[in-house]
Amino acid sequence: MVFMFNHTTMEFSFAIFHRSGCTRTPPMPITTKDGLNYLVRVLAGIKSIRTKEGSGYDVSLLQDALLKNYKFGAVLFQRVSVVGRGTDVTMHALNQIQERARRMKQTEDENAVEHVTKALEGTTIHVPSQAGERWSSRIADKAAKDKAPTPTVTNLPAPGELPYYLRKDWWSPRNRNNEQKMFEKVKGKFGLPKLNKSYPVTLTDEPGAPDTTEKFIPDDATIDPLCLPKQPSNKKAGSKPASSGTRERSSKGEGRASRESIQRKTNTQSNPAPSSSALPSNSGAPEAVRVPEVPPPVIRDHMRTVLETAGVPLEEAETPAELFKAVAHAIIGHWNLFIDDWLHRDVSLGNVMLLEEPEEREPVYDFTDIKILETTQEKCIGMIIDGDHAIIWWRRRGPQAGHRSGTLPYLSLRLCRLWSAGQHTQLPHTALDDLESFIWVLMHVILMKIPSSLVRNQWLEGMAREDLPTLFQAKGHIRAEISYWENGESAPHPALEAFAGVLIALFKIAGRAGAECARLAKDVQGMERDDIVSACKPYYEEYLSTILDALDTLPEEWPTSDAYELPQEYVEEDSPSDSGDEC
Repeated sequence: MVFMFNHTTMEFSFAIFHRSGCTRTPPMPITTKDGLNYLVRVLAGIKSIRTKEGSGYDVSLLQDALLKNYKFGAVLFQRVSVVGRGTDVTMHALNQIQERARRMKQTEDENAVEHVTKALEGTTIHVPSQAGERWSSRIADKAAKDKAPTPTVTNLPAPGELPYYLRKDWWSPRNRNNEQKMFEKVKGKFGLPKLNKSYPVTLTDEPGAPDTTEKFIPDDATIDPLCLPKQPSNKKAGSKPASSGTRERSSKGEGRASRESIQRKTNTQSNPAPSSSALPSNSGAPEAVRVPEVPPPVIRDHMRTVLETAGVPLEEAETPAELFKAVAHAIIGHWNLFIDDWLHRDVSLGNVMLLEEPEEREPVYDFTDIKILETTQEKCIGMIIDGDHAIIWWRRRGPQAGHRSGTLPYLSLRLCRLWSAGQHTQLPHTALDDLESFIWVLMHVILMKIPSSLVRNQWLEGMAREDLPTLFQAKGHIRAEISYWENGESAPHPALEAFAGVLIALFKIAGRAGAECARLAKDVQGMERDDIVSACKPYYEEYLSTILDALDTLPEEWPTSDAYELPQEYVEEDSPSDSGDEC
């Protein structure tokens, strides 16, 4: 809640920021009787809030029959933002969460604390004698009690329950929550997390009423002119140049290619629609400065998903073989979604994960390569998560593309080129685009794992570009450079040499898949579902076979700077150590 006051006009306004944007009252001059009465009513309304939920606190966990007994928690992921999805992932456990086995790594701060602690252990500290101190047996007993270890109480899960669950809360645009339907349908399938339940959160003050931003958006709400980008106007003599508008920026917080840039501008006013002079108008405007139609504010509903499968970031893979095998398992999970008519559309580093503990899953018999069947008969170690942007790709009327989606560093080159060129008519997001995204996820983790060098840092910086044309050029350069390795026009960086063969093979598949995507986009209206599945299935198998065949050729551990002597052209002078986390 924000109180807004204009000292020049002596006008008061009250604003509420929420997941759909900002709702504000019309400015009221407090120098008038009506304005002063309005201010008093607003303050009295705030004073009348009697519950935590009414003041904005989320108390819904207290009503969840499953999670209310799981009192120990650890935040795994949290989106710190006011507007948007606000995704929050937390582990809830019956007992105190211990260090998460071999996966948990100490941060730099923890290492610094450990260093200081060891230094203090070797230091003699003077302890004053008790002669001049006030001391008693009661104080001594209390000190001994404070030093005594706290007894550990182990709570056992009830029949059918687990020691912990993962809770994901987020604010989904209304009618665009597909995660529940998707994961319920494929529960137990290989390469996917196990869903316990998913449901819209309801209010406790109003039982059964949904927790939604709709309550903040009046029926007569209009787009707030303050939140609209400035439009160029006809330049008159003596006038200042028109504003060039705001630069849309891809947010890691949402992890997507500026897809909510319009939504972030859809804030509202709770007063009647402003006059034609207050909002930009299309009528009579020259074609070059025509203002696009702005949609109404996006209503968001509070959703909750409870998962039974815990994941670990993919970059924590201890060996190259573990990384490649986990990605192969996630590709199989993507296939399980695809043949159930779901298209993920957001394959990224954050959405491809290692399983914290390998789990049994249903074997997959859909491919001819025996290695694929054999790997699904083993325990699953990798999965693809997060159905926020998944769609049902096939309906009776034909294939569906939906709005554009994807995380920029991992977009297929085809989508990068078409989106940057504005060729939206050729843009059906296909399963083959998602498959290429898996290659870029692999590439990113490999670059994060190898020692810092000029080539490695340049490639990471290129993948981090937020401007689509520049990103397309940078990723195109990476793929071209890898293709040069095959014909001997250039040699791979020594740390990448062990991965050169599999990367060359994967990008060759991606090149042929891109041509197949163009054919599908051209002929898509005349195709049946089985035609599209038949066109994509060979590429799934080829990607999987290539990755699984490479497992025996990969190095046993990640390369280090001490493992080889770098030629001078690979050395970056004064290069700070970099983990690549900025990508």
